[in-house]
Amino acid sequence: MTDFKVAYLAWLGSNYGSVLQSFALYRSMEKLGYRCEVIDYDHFIRDAEPPSALKDADPKRYDDDLMRYNFDLFAHRHFVFNQTLQKINDDLTLSPPQSQEINSFAAFVCGSDQIWKPAGFWFSRKQYLQFAPALKRIGYAPSVGWKSIPAAHEKNIPQWKEWLSGVAYLSAREPSGAALIAEATGRPVTSVVDPTMLLTPEEWLSAMTEPRYAPEIADILRSGARFMLAYFLDHRALFEKKIRALARRLRLKIVWLSGRAGVGTTQDNCAETDPAGFINLISKASLVCADGFHGTCLALNFAKPALFFSPAWYPEKSNDARVSDLFTRFGIDPATRTVTPRVPVLTFAWELNYDDIKPRIAEAREQSLTYLRNALLGAAESRGPLFQELKESGALRDCFAEEHYSGKVLLSAHKLKFAPRLPGAAECHTIRDHAVIVPSQAAGATPAEPPEPIPVYAPLGVTIPRGTSYEIHIRAMLLTASPAVDIFICNAASSKDQAVLTIRKSMMGQERWLDLYAKFTADDDGSDALMIDASQLTGSGSYISFDTVDIVCRDR
Repeated sequence: MTDFKVAYLAWLGSNYGSVLQSFALYRSMEKLGYRCEVIDYDHFIRDAEPPSALKDADPKRYDDDLMRYNFDLFAHRHFVFNQTLQKINDDLTLSPPQSQEINSFAAFVCGSDQIWKPAGFWFSRKQYLQFAPALKRIGYAPSVGWKSIPAAHEKNIPQWKEWLSGVAYLSAREPSGAALIAEATGRPVTSVVDPTMLLTPEEWLSAMTEPRYAPEIADILRSGARFMLAYFLDHRALFEKKIRALARRLRLKIVWLSGRAGVGTTQDNCAETDPAGFINLISKASLVCADGFHGTCLALNFAKPALFFSPAWYPEKSNDARVSDLFTRFGIDPATRTVTPRVPVLTFAWELNYDDIKPRIAEAREQSLTYLRNALLGAAESRGPLFQELKESGALRDCFAEEHYSGKVLLSAHKLKFAPRLPGAAECHTIRDHAVIVPSQAAGATPAEPPEPIPVYAPLGVTIPRGTSYEIHIRAMLLTASPAVDIFICNAASSKDQAVLTIRKSMMGQERWLDLYAKFTADDDGSDALMIDASQLTGSGSYISFDTVDIVCRDR
């Protein structure tokens, strides 16, 4: 376990899929060595309290309260909740204790579920981690949900693009969603698996101990009978005849889990069966039938025969990309797994050959864990989003290391080249650990006049071709006795008046982090040979340490 702490903006919800995907991502980050804490959970989680309503007097309220009670017990058993950040205001205003708490985290993670759908209650800047430092924002497997943005919601696209562009590490659950986000941001976007697939079946079962079941389900399990799991959030009435016909054909009992908390009529067995019970039912079922994404996804992860029941009469024309992308990712034709109201269910070959599917799942799991590992490490080190992937690929090499000012100034640089599989950029340069120090006055010495500014002109070893667009990010620690300090990034032959980027900070003798970002295009009249000029740094004991200067050159 590292000393790094991760804030997880989990979408816990009140159904099995939302809670279990949150658990899986939380557990996966723990496996990678991070201490995780759930934030902004006030509208999801409360103290676990038994139902207050009487079952006979108000069955729906009793049903919802009992389900919330079982889900709250599960959450308190498996998550650590951050009390200071229990609720983050929609306008993102933070109290002083909350601002201080924000600074204690190495990374901020959101995902999964349809949190990046640009419509409805999902469409909130909070879901894009706007309250967190920009370089520490990570999206893991957010879903857009759609193959294309419907015309009715196109008005949200400009705001959507802005929020997406503020997330340092972009990924999406569906390949179609990754394509939409890449188009919106102009950046490469990684398609990763749903968090429920980050854990192997063995890891799931070792974590889901002490399951709770509804009495009806417990009786079926005790009997040892083979059964199909019918998990229907919304469409049981539409498909119940098909389910019963299929069960008779296959000589299977039916374990029903149906309905939603707070919606519609009373649920069937969900209120008394907790998330651990749900996972154990998936593992024991002979067939899984579901009308939602996560029931289908977990069935594939557990190598179970699975059928998806879609209310769309012609699902191939549907704009919902979630389940079709899921099947396609693992080499399964969606048409062979999707039951609709117009298709007789008994015509389906219900079994699946997992000889080819399992290796695909294992490969996708490893690739997704690599993305998560790299993003967390990059955020913890305040690197640009591509740094760790470049490091892993072997594209990182020393460029030069030289000393200035009698060893008091050390400049070490790394020149980075993009691998061909990282489109959208030509090359990236990172300057690290560039420290400029003004020596302290020796103890007992006669106070001297303030020293003259130390001229520090650190060439970056970077030449930007004319017309090329590029991005600069600077992270530095600064302490100076000067009331202000100017830091220039400029062409080596140009004057400060022609600087590409000028940073002026009033420090008032305090030690502060600088965290700045800007975009530029090299002057059409000539290339930019970049350098840092911190020549105005003055005062005994003053220093500036450039933790990172990232320069990313985009293709022309």
